Amino acid sequence: MNYRANGTPNIGRLADNGNETILPGIRHVVPYSDSIIVIIYTSFCNSENFLMRIPAICAFLLLLSPQLFAQTVITGRVTDAETGESLPAANIQIMDTYRGTITNMEGFFELPVETLPVTLIIRYIGYATRNIQVEQASQPVDVLMQPVTIDMDEVVVTGKDPALSIMEKVIVRKQLWRKDLATYTAEAYTRQRLENNDGIVSITESVSRVHWDRDRGTREVLMSRRQTNNLAESRNFAGAGYLPNLYDDDIEIAGYRLVGVTHPDALKFYDFKLEGLRNIDDQVIYDIRVIPKRRLQPVFEGMVSVLAGEYALLEVDLKPGPAVMFPPPVKQVDLHYRQQFSNFGGDAWLPVDMRIEGLIDIGFVGLQIPTIIFAQISGLTDYRINIELPDSLYRVQRLLIVDTLSTRSGKTLEELGQPLPLTMAEKTAYDEVDSTKTLEDAFRPTGFLAGMVTTGDEEPRQRSGLARFGSGFEPVLWYNRVDALHIGGGYESPYWKRMRARVSLGYSTGSEEWGYGAELNYRSSSRGLFGTGRTGFETGYRNNTAAIGETGNYPMAVTGILPLFGARDYYDYFRNEQVWFGMEQRVRSLRSTVRLRVNHEVHSGLEQTTSYSIPGGKKQPENPVIEEATLRSAEIRLSIGDTPVPFGVVGQNNLQLSVEHSDPALFGGDFDFTRYSMTAAIRIPTFYKRRLFPNALDMQLMAGTYSGELPAQRFGTVDGSLGLFRPFGTLRSLTNRPVMAPQYAFLFWEHNFRTIPFEALGMYGVARRGLGLVVHGASGRTWQNGQSGLLRYAGSDGYHHEVGLSLIGIFGILRFDTALRLDEPGFTAGLGITRFF
Repeated sequence: MNYRANGTPNIGRLADNGNETILPGIRHVVPYSDSIIVIIYTSFCNSENFLMRIPAICAFLLLLSPQLFAQTVITGRVTDAETGESLPAANIQIMDTYRGTITNMEGFFELPVETLPVTLIIRYIGYATRNIQVEQASQPVDVLMQPVTIDMDEVVVTGKDPALSIMEKVIVRKQLWRKDLATYTAEAYTRQRLENNDGIVSITESVSRVHWDRDRGTREVLMSRRQTNNLAESRNFAGAGYLPNLYDDDIEIAGYRLVGVTHPDALKFYDFKLEGLRNIDDQVIYDIRVIPKRRLQPVFEGMVSVLAGEYALLEVDLKPGPAVMFPPPVKQVDLHYRQQFSNFGGDAWLPVDMRIEGLIDIGFVGLQIPTIIFAQISGLTDYRINIELPDSLYRVQRLLIVDTLSTRSGKTLEELGQPLPLTMAEKTAYDEVDSTKTLEDAFRPTGFLAGMVTTGDEEPRQRSGLARFGSGFEPVLWYNRVDALHIGGGYESPYWKRMRARVSLGYSTGSEEWGYGAELNYRSSSRGLFGTGRTGFETGYRNNTAAIGETGNYPMAVTGILPLFGARDYYDYFRNEQVWFGMEQRVRSLRSTVRLRVNHEVHSGLEQTTSYSIPGGKKQPENPVIEEATLRSAEIRLSIGDTPVPFGVVGQNNLQLSVEHSDPALFGGDFDFTRYSMTAAIRIPTFYKRRLFPNALDMQLMAGTYSGELPAQRFGTVDGSLGLFRPFGTLRSLTNRPVMAPQYAFLFWEHNFRTIPFEALGMYGVARRGLGLVVHGASGRTWQNGQSGLLRYAGSDGYHHEVGLSLIGIFGILRFDTALRLDEPGFTAGLGITRFF
């Protein structure tokens, strides 16, 4: 029952707005994605200002349930009078109140009351309602429910299924009473149970008070929690405030925005079929099957039960339809939602409970996580309608708030609320679950790749590779026509928290020269030197082989192996002795980073030393030898938006601007130029926006220009494909060569249809494997302006246009790309990394 300001559900991440006290003794719990991360913001009030907070405490206590002080608990069981079978989720209400409970899976219930006698109303669809007066609570109440049947023949079925007109009336009635519902609060009890194939792994419970405001959304105040002894309280995420209300127009489940069965346009998305009739309180109940009409839109399927006369939902039994799918490595997700509603004698129909059962299966070749089985039940009672809620609950954007006044009082769940009785299996789990068996143990991956996965209770392994802020030794190895075999390594210090030092050393067998360098990086705390975000400084020295036009797509460590196997060397090379100093400032509020850097470089030419390859017989082109010169420059870079992710594996919205200036009058050196470059990326959702991952158009613009005399070492580079590898942002129809020019502009685009084409063709087996289709293309041109120099790939002015089709999601991580050149003959095919998001 988590609503946004417009009354629709809201599940997911909530913003961090700082350390603001809402009420004394309250701390906040933040839901994150479909799990919940706990963050404590405030502590219990101190003695200095406790007296000043008494009015706030009193105001808060008025919101708490009177059941805090209840001492009498009625217990009992509800069963079928004829068969003796238990009736789970039977609705039990105290007459003339908004208070009640439901039975557990074995038919048992517990209901705290303030005074006796009371009259209990027990309802179960298909059974005669029972009114039972309870005088004393010393003995359990045995409730026998008499089934009542009604013949389908009593409904006259014409050409149009009567379920359509019934649901039309339900939708109209809902709009009438919903407009008069401004606020409510309710007491909630929630239990979550997690299992694997061996049995129950953990149980978490909570008692809370849910507050809902049509304009300001939901807040849930947690008053008490309990969990099995293998979990810390901080990992108890049981709560009712973020659960869906299946009476809503739009329901968010696992990132999908599903069309509710009572949405104003529900008849456009669903077919409804009358399946049968039942009886409750001498009133007819229509059992209606919900059938998706639009199989490509996220909708539900299942059953709803409608009370005749009132035309209100009494009960729903729904599961997400076939359009709700999850990409690999998720192999299966099975979710089932059951919910009951009551008007408690009033006009508004409010949730009585929420029961969720689910199963998640995750894995791929070489790695399998044990099946995750979960169940949740929440009961809501003691509603108070259209009351004024205190502004203090809404001072910060937090959904879950811990009331430390209650949690520190030592009161149990039973004393604070009305938990549903545990089943026998759950009681056994509380007694027998090993306190040392963590969730990581219960769901530890298996398979030959499992050793590469670390879980939360393990120490992270020593990192080795190309990560900038890793630690320890990383090997460096490449092969090209200038260096021949280059072998070496780098070592990064793991000893300092904010400062990292790195040294590197390598030897090239072809040029018979050493390459070496050292770097020092410092990063401040999150607020930085100027209070806007993290500040960083860097300085370093490097003397080694450099690639002309090296890009982030293809570093030398990647391109420098293919020539050994007969491929054309991708880059041209020169020797670069470089010293630099830089500073960066993060501006959190603008999601931007500004980087300043001063360079001193001495460039010299390198000659080709080898054309050797394992297959043999293919001579590499000569390496252009540049003249020795000194380049001194200052550069400023501005990055706004998402942090760039290589290879186009995720959608991006960002802008990167760079200006580099070299002036002999200011800096000395041999070059006089100003270079401007820009890269911009944008993602536009297009179709099926209710899905977790809607269809989307991704575009990337790369452009650069200059003034003065730009050296070849500073030409702009637009990558082609590297062997069979051709990621987004490269010219896929160019094989083993980039485009280099002092002035250029290229637009890359691709539209990701995801699994929709296969679903539309009814190929659901293919769609469930995560296979999808992408249409892509690129267009652009270069301007050489007489600046081509000696570079192999800096040809004459020209255009480049291409289109292609890709199959994504192969084995969950790969894509197969084809590209057709439009401005001249050419067709290529290759592989890339799939778009995951």
